[in-house]
Amino acid sequence: MTTMGKAQDSTIGVGVDIGGSGIRATLFSRASNGALEPQASEERAHAGQGLHQGVTECLAALRPHLTGTAVPVGIGAPGAKTSDGRGIERARNVAPEPRLLDTLTRALAGRTAGAFALPCRLESDALAALAGETVVEGGLLRRDRDALFVGPGSGVAEAELREGELHRVEGPRLAEEAPTVADGAFPDLEAEASLAGLVAAWRSRCADGALEVEDAAAAGDARACAALERFGGALERVIELRRSLIAALGAREGRPPALLVRTRRGSFFASDAVQAIVVPRLAAACDACGAALVVPRVPASEHAACAGALELALRDLATRSPR
Repeated sequence: MTTMGKAQDSTIGVGVDIGGSGIRATLFSRASNGALEPQASEERAHAGQGLHQGVTECLAALRPHLTGTAVPVGIGAPGAKTSDGRGIERARNVAPEPRLLDTLTRALAGRTAGAFALPCRLESDALAALAGETVVEGGLLRRDRDALFVGPGSGVAEAELREGELHRVEGPRLAEEAPTVADGAFPDLEAEASLAGLVAAWRSRCADGALEVEDAAAAGDARACAALERFGGALERVIELRRSLIAALGAREGRPPALLVRTRRGSFFASDAVQAIVVPRLAAACDACGAALVVPRVPASEHAACAGALELALRDLATRSPR
């Protein structure tokens, strides 16, 4: 568990981010400027378990930080949700759990003594990641009202901010696009533009214990540099596919729309090799599309997606509460 050190009674809720390889849950308080500040965090790998078990373990580990009434929980999850929004019907990188929230409710009943108030539905992981960058302390989009978010992780998460409102991306599906290289290593563009695809391809070419691809590239490994070039080219293609969406966002108040590219691994885009090899390709694609590229130049908050999941849950509660 990671603890940031705030008083227990300052906690306003918990955000849970379900990714393709792991789960993170973070407690937050609200700063005087309105930003969400992380207080304590817990992570679990999927390890073949059901998603509900990983979420339960994370929340149970955070329970000692809480006193008093139940705090709200927001959950961002990948994949297509069930019609009632309470489960995952299908997903690219996690096993479906159509009754996820119901199963989670039962699993928590005997472990957390009513400490958490679960949401009525799951939120999109892409919307949560984008929302988080607008509300977390140090968020990369705190001053933006129009933006496209592209998050290469286990797949590629996408969402847009239009005049301050969050929206899912409508347009060509990345999984239906052919890969940008001809060696057959990737089944589709989404796989090639994902961090998971990059890491898997790199590790398949390296001995156990090898450096991360960005560290190997920084050390001058030609194969690692080539892998980052290909990854950058795939992301460049993603941006080109979203040209019409970026044009629809348009320039407001004399500013072009932001295009944020970042991954849950907050240090990845801040690495020197990625800044030197990948970022220039993305910047050129953004220039051609009329967008302003935003990438972390220092390690970005690892808790942004959790913050966004909580923020979306809080907004949902506010709209459903009697006035």
